[in-house]
Amino acid sequence: MPARRSLLVRVVVTTTLVPAMALTAAGCSGSDDKPSPPRTSSTPPSDTSSTASAPRLEKANAELKARIAQIGAGVKKKQRGRITRQIAKPIRAWMDAAYLAGDFPRGHYTAEDFPGWTRQAAAMARRDKSVTTNAAVSRHVVRVVADRRTARLFVFTVRGLSGGATAKVAMAMTAERKSGARMRYSVAGQLYLTRKANHWRIFGYDLHRTVVRR
Repeated sequence: MPARRSLLVRVVVTTTLVPAMALTAAGCSGSDDKPSPPRTSSTPPSDTSSTASAPRLEKANAELKARIAQIGAGVKKKQRGRITRQIAKPIRAWMDAAYLAGDFPRGHYTAEDFPGWTRQAAAMARRDKSVTTNAAVSRHVVRVVADRRTARLFVFTVRGLSGGATAKVAMAMTAERKSGARMRYSVAGQLYLTRKANHWRIFGYDLHRTVVRR
């Protein structure tokens, strides 16, 4: 079991003018993770298409694709699928609750939007809700869809038993206004997880948010 880390908050939100997904920032992570240099703040998200005759956003949310990128010694190959599913469970639950669930427009986010997080990490994340949830846009849209969700897992072991993990996550989304105009943005970065029995919990994060403007 990895030593518990104190949490450090840093928040930066930026906007990119290219059509590719990059990273903007808000973060909370263990004290032994070196914070990245602060980036220049910019304007809030804007629509990526005209309001005229855009078809309604009807597609289903992308499923979370999780895989083990690295794992410590002593773990049998047949155990990897189970470990992947166990770690992916709180990640998927958080993405669903914090970004996709509820009726839009949506105004409030609570502790219930961080299932699978420790109490301390959830409290920090609520203060960073412009990145750790969809609060930055949810009051102004009628639908949000996940276009892509991935998690690369780096699992730490002790004597062949998994005890902690870092998940490199990425989530690309499209939001639709009542007019039909759309905006595209992504959230990516790292989540830090610890295990108790067969249950994994998120205890830290370093996340970045990017808005795509065209």
